[in-house]
Amino acid sequence: MRITLTQLRYVCAISDHLHFSKAAKACHVTQSTLSAGVVSFEESIGQKIFERTNKQVLVTDLGRTIIDKARHILNEINGIEALGAASGEPLSGKLILGAIPTIGPFLFPNWLPELRARYPNLKLYLKERQTEPLLTDLSKGLLDAAILAFPYPIKNMCIGTAFKERFIFACSTNHPLAGEEKVKTSQIDHRELLLLEEGNCIRDHALAACRLSKQKHAPFEGTSLPTLIEMVANNLGVTLVPEMALSSELFNQPKVHFIPFEDPGVSRSIALVWRQGSLKHNDLELLAEDLMHTLVSCNSIA
Repeated sequence: MRITLTQLRYVCAISDHLHFSKAAKACHVTQSTLSAGVVSFEESIGQKIFERTNKQVLVTDLGRTIIDKARHILNEINGIEALGAASGEPLSGKLILGAIPTIGPFLFPNWLPELRARYPNLKLYLKERQTEPLLTDLSKGLLDAAILAFPYPIKNMCIGTAFKERFIFACSTNHPLAGEEKVKTSQIDHRELLLLEEGNCIRDHALAACRLSKQKHAPFEGTSLPTLIEMVANNLGVTLVPEMALSSELFNQPKVHFIPFEDPGVSRSIALVWRQGSLKHNDLELLAEDLMHTLVSCNSIA
């Protein structure tokens, strides 16, 4: 029985998620289809590459070696597809784009309709994850590019032109600073500052912008920006939000005031990132320029 590219994609997905149901969802197939494909693959090579019980999935030593080779093969196939796309019109064909959760929901509704209108033959697939998993996927060839926020340490990647996005102060309508036209970071009581939980890069960006240590903030944390805003509305503290988020209906909260900072540099940088040597380099440079244009046009807070 011959090994197929579909089977290689299945075993790589299981290695990524260590969960058959999540891997099946990532591959857009049923769990039974994915399981049958893996069993067929293992029968073809005459070896088991996963140890699986009702509670967990583990990759065997042999499995790790085989999956590394599978990723290499899939990357080569993607490269062949990219060469075909590169010979045609710009930004056409398949492109897998990642973004962190504090950018994607606020950027994509404004950007994607215009991007599709300019490049109707672009088949864009989106993946939203935190920074470190996105960089891992990029290095493995599972993504073509990702939209990230900086500062963040990365290596062996191309970075498009960075856009400076301001942070906006958010407090409840009865907070002492609610009536101010602008605020200073020195006016923020660090004991009130609400942040996202560990793993979100915007957490470190907000602390750096306020010149606070990781220990100096309120003991409460949120899992998303909308959650933080609800906490602010309920007088549990104050927070910082990226400027682009204010255009979202999720932030149409009458009990919260959004106030610009008087201090310079209370911001983060946003840029498109891709692998060095990517065969889609020219297209990704074009995509980075298009992204920059959209970010500038969305920068509307005075």
